[in-house]
Formats: sequence, C-alpha cells, structure tokens
Amino acid sequence: MSKDTIKSLKKENDDLKAQTESIMEELKKVKDLVNSKEINIAKGDHICSTSNKETLKSLEYLSKEYDDQKRFTQAVKQQISRLETRVTEIAVKLDSLSNSIDEVQQYSYQYNIKLMGIPEIKENESATETSVLCERIFKAMGVQVSLLTAWRQETQTAADQNLSFANLHDASHKNK
Repeated sequence: MSKDTIKSLKKENDDLKAQTESIMEELKKVKDLVNSKEINIAKGDHICSTSNKETLKSLEYLSKEYDDQKRFTQAVKQQISRLETRVTEIAVKLDSLSNSIDEVQQYSYQYNIKLMGIPEIKENESATETSVLCERIFKAMGVQVSLLTAWRQETQTAADQNLSFANLHDASHKNK
C-alpha cells in the first residue's frame, strides 16, 4: 500500500472520527432539549379547581396535548437511543479501521532501510535514479537485494539533509 494511500485513509478516518464526535454532540443537545421540554410540561401539569365548562374543555385539550407531547418525547428519546447506539458502533468500526491502517503502515515499514548522508546526484533526482544509486551502494557492500522502490525524503534538520529510503523486496513473501 503506497504512502499516499495510507495518508489518504488516515485523513478519511480522522474526518469520520470528527463527524462521529459532531453527531454525538448534536445528539446530546437534542437529548438535553427533549429533557428540558419534558420538565416544562411537568411544571405546567397543575389542575385548576374551577367547574367552568370552558375550563374543563381547555383542560381536556391540554390533557390531550400533554399526552401527544409525552408520546412524541418518548419517540424522540427512542430514536436518540438508536442513533447513539449506531454512532457508537460506527466509532468502534472507525477505531478498528484506524488500527488496521496503522498495522498496514507498520508492515510496509518492515522492509524499509534508511540510508543517511547519501548526496544527491542532481537536484530533483528521480525515483529511478535514487533506486539505481541505492542498488550500487548495496552491490558495493556485497549485499544481494531486490529493490522495490527508493525515494528521498525531505527532513527538517540539516544533519539529515541527504536522506534516502529503500524498500526491499523479501523473496519469501513473493511465493506466498
């Protein structure tokens, strides 16, 4: 798996994690809102002691409204609960995906060799030129290797200015 693919997967994974956290925050806000509405309804649940027909009709209307609101609140709470469960499942899958990406990246580094202090033959040297240079170095050392790729990596310190990486091919993996 190429470095760009791994970087892309990591970025996508991080984006999904951020979206998951955002959804969880939104769900919490909705849950808090529903709970506050439920408290407000409970506060308004007092009975007038008048025997006026109009008051009784109003009371019946309010009672029906209260029952409707209560059913709605329960339905919203159930939906929030289902969404929280789903978001939690997605978060677990994201963590698993993140771990898999890390494992693939670690595996890809297994056959990398870092060569330091190798001067550039020319500015903006191609990957092929870097590969040829690495092969010459290994031959001069008397080491027989099968080189898959070679590249230079820019560094932040002057001491590591001429840094090359080589990805060796393990012949035993080719037959698997």
